Amino acid sequence: MKNNLGELQIFSITNEDATKKKRIDVEYYQPFFKNIVSKVAGSKFELKKLEDVTLLISNGRTPSKDMYDENNDQVGSVPIIKAGTASGRFVNLGKLEYAKADFSSGKKAQKSDIFILSAAHQASYVGKNVSILDVEPEQDTYFVGELICVRANPEKVLPEYLFGFLSSGVGYFLLNREKRGQTSHIYPEDIKSILLPVPSLKDQKNIVSILMNAYEQKKKKQAEILKILSSIDDFVLGELGIDMPRGGQNEYFRFGAMRL
Repeated sequence: MKNNLGELQIFSITNEDATKKKRIDVEYYQPFFKNIVSKVAGSKFELKKLEDVTLLISNGRTPSKDMYDENNDQVGSVPIIKAGTASGRFVNLGKLEYAKADFSSGKKAQKSDIFILSAAHQASYVGKNVSILDVEPEQDTYFVGELICVRANPEKVLPEYLFGFLSSGVGYFLLNREKRGQTSHIYPEDIKSILLPVPSLKDQKNIVSILMNAYEQKKKKQAEILKILSSIDDFVLGELGIDMPRGGQNEYFRFGAMRL
């Protein structure tokens, strides 16, 4: 079979492996994944299970079709974080959908919650979509069953550090390894046992500081690209004698730059 990089590999598994892990899907045991786990185990920091540094690892609940607010007008309704709301690095509360007021899943989203999309159309995409909620919701906000919420225990791990690890290339492979079934889902119970290096809180703060700086630099570059695109458009439209309303033009390029 081929691994996640498309490389052909031949390997075998034992009954002991299958019994210990309670898994008989061959892909789980491929050398590629074992090598990733081995690399993580070689970290200079202590390894801990994901469940040991978190307060919550759980799916939400998806409203039935008749429970959604047809008008989606936010009046007397409950905000829901869906897969599209958590499709970027940060959860976009501007893309919430709404359910009727009597809907409740019992699990409310909080600032610094990390959301992992638990399924994808292609197996290789499972685990790639990891987002963090970087603001506190203005009202009780729930999340759908397609999302797994991971809530860090701040006494053990900083949410931003945990997000940085889970959204990294290594984090993706560790999450992707846990997928099950023909529909390639990952489940909370499976990812609880993922081992990750946990530095001291002081070291985590230093790592987070570097990560946040990198994110800010990316935002600045996107803003610069937006400015350049807008100036090019001004020139072209000016040469054509077209007077474009500023709002519509800028909104178009803002939309495009978000995808760069």
